[in-house]
Amino acid sequence: MPDRIPSLATRLVGERILLRPPKENDALRFSRVLEQNASHLRPWSPAPPRGINPAAPVELSRSIANQRKQWRQGRSFTFLIFGREQSAPILGRIALSEVVRGVFQNAYIGYWTVRERGGQGLASEALQLVLRFAFKDAELHRIQAAVMSSNRASRRVLEKARFRMEGMSERYLQINGRWEDHLIYALTSEEHGD
Repeated sequence: MPDRIPSLATRLVGERILLRPPKENDALRFSRVLEQNASHLRPWSPAPPRGINPAAPVELSRSIANQRKQWRQGRSFTFLIFGREQSAPILGRIALSEVVRGVFQNAYIGYWTVRERGGQGLASEALQLVLRFAFKDAELHRIQAAVMSSNRASRRVLEKARFRMEGMSERYLQINGRWEDHLIYALTSEEHGD
């Protein structure tokens, strides 16, 4: 475990975007973003449990409280993606999850951006900011990603960041109600070199 856990007041600032941990008062705004992008995200997202709407403000409030708790414990680090302009909308989310310490020092990364900003390099910019945070502030050694082979846009984001493909895991995650094969990508702090 690192000597210290990064602060929940962390802000990562890029050329066009700002990343920060979600706050309780983001729930309603984030709910609207998720509802507007439901069809865009559905092909790549796990199906929620029956009777649960993960985009509902009450569920998001619970989720955000849990994400903040896990941050304080050093178990995951979730960021919302915003534009840098004043009162900028939420443009997506990026998270380091399932942090494992000890001899592994690993986390999984996942990200998405809103449909109307797809293909503009925002996910790539967010990924670079979070990788710097992961290797320096969170003192991780290895970041992994699992991506469906059909998700070419996400694969391009990882490959642009110099992640290497390590192989394919069959029926790895249940996505949208089906067990899907995923390509496994990874990057270590030495490979990142920043």
